[in-house]
Amino acid sequence: MLKALLKKQIAEIFQNILRSRKTGKTRTGAARIAAVIGFALILVGVLGGTFAFFAAGTISQLITVGAGWLYMIIFAGAAFIFGLFGSVFNTFSTLYQAKDNDLLLSMPIPSRVILTARLAAVYVMGLIYSSIVMIPAIIVYIVKARPGFGAAAGCFAFLIPLSLLILTFSCALGWVVAKLSAKLKNKSFFTVIIAVAFMALYYFLYFKAQGAIAALVQNGAVFASQIKESAYPVYAVGTAACGNPVSLLIVTAAVAAVLLLTCFIMSRGFIRTVTVSGGQTKKEYVKKELKTSSADGALFSKELKRFTSSPAYMLNAGTGTLFMIVAGVAVLIKGGELSASLVSQFGRGTVIAIASAALCFLVSTNFITAPSISLEGRSIWLPQSLPVSAWQVLRSKLAVHLAVTEIPALFCGICMWAVLRPSVAEGALLVTLPLVFGLFTAAFGLFVNLMRPNLNWISETAVIKQSLSAFLVMIADMILSIAFIVLWFILRLTSSDAVFYMLIWLVVFAACAGIFLALLKKKGPEVFRSL
Repeated sequence: MLKALLKKQIAEIFQNILRSRKTGKTRTGAARIAAVIGFALILVGVLGGTFAFFAAGTISQLITVGAGWLYMIIFAGAAFIFGLFGSVFNTFSTLYQAKDNDLLLSMPIPSRVILTARLAAVYVMGLIYSSIVMIPAIIVYIVKARPGFGAAAGCFAFLIPLSLLILTFSCALGWVVAKLSAKLKNKSFFTVIIAVAFMALYYFLYFKAQGAIAALVQNGAVFASQIKESAYPVYAVGTAACGNPVSLLIVTAAVAAVLLLTCFIMSRGFIRTVTVSGGQTKKEYVKKELKTSSADGALFSKELKRFTSSPAYMLNAGTGTLFMIVAGVAVLIKGGELSASLVSQFGRGTVIAIASAALCFLVSTNFITAPSISLEGRSIWLPQSLPVSAWQVLRSKLAVHLAVTEIPALFCGICMWAVLRPSVAEGALLVTLPLVFGLFTAAFGLFVNLMRPNLNWISETAVIKQSLSAFLVMIADMILSIAFIVLWFILRLTSSDAVFYMLIWLVVFAACAGIFLALLKKKGPEVFRSL
């Protein structure tokens, strides 16, 4: 039974290679080979190449000064963070949110067997992520340090305790996420908040790491001596990563012991955690008047709930909202000094045009309408059968995009106005132009998706991240926002031309928005009913 479950879990990990996420059909031999090559290019070529570049760069100088173990510690830490980030949510979904948990628990299968199979899948993912970082670093270390064959083999063997440590922390954090998620009503927002927090932490560490690594390399011998004297366990891990057999054995045994303890604790509460129904509280019925809403209000509420109930939808198609809010606050806090410097160098009109283009670019990162038709999937007959017009259904999708995008765009525009202190005409265009551009992106995205929908998908991520309509809309919107400012410098305009130039773009965006809205209202209902 364990063998069958392990085979099933491994197949789920590589289901994107074995099966098309758009159609749900099993890939043919040629398509499967192409998927494997593409997957390998992304992991090995792009991500692995990036870490190989860092490994062969400045950090590798630690090897030449006799601190190779410190070099390996740095990359082991990076591999740990990268592997943990890549597998913690996989742990939560694989262990506690798998759709077949109830089915498997109803069978005469011991819970420890189910848990072992699930953990094996999590371990494989952690091993893949950590290997992307460590293997390039190990190759650079072997080339520069030239250890013996045994030590080189030990370097690769270090991947075992490292991946086991990642599994241990992934299980612990996944259990914490499961406990917190069980107490929340809206788990989608919780998932989005955690994902954004992880991204913010990643970029914070990335930018801080530049200066820290430079100082570490510059004083490598001193830091190595201090760590060896005051933090010997860290030194032991470094020597294990360099292939020292005694250190490798001790580190592996210690990690294995902690992992076994973690698994023992998890197994005792596994069934209770999996079967708990979170986010539910007892409520006493209170008689009150039933509130009704209009058809348009009900459709808007339905579309908004569809957007907020999907973490993938919010994270991929609505992150521009967060960016605009953060940008607005940042402008209020730090924008004064920067704007004064830019105004003195380029002129106020040029800075206002640049700010307007930047806000348009942030607006373009929201493409909520682009996959909205496709997300109806095989249930598209439901909105088609409602006692409302097709135009009302399409209009509700536009309304959600505008509500999620235009309000933060207005907030950010007002913040820019407060800091830049433009004239009335410049300020009005600074605020209005991104709003009109947002109307255009909403109408354009809905029109493209209506013409090229994908209703035969098995994963909503396929239509949000990989569909042709979402890609075309996102790229086209970004190109337009970039062309806005590029054309300014190509024409060598001055600050006095800002109002006229921005007014031209306002008319262009308004005309394009009007054209696509007219097409949606005239042709859209007929196309929607025929899907």
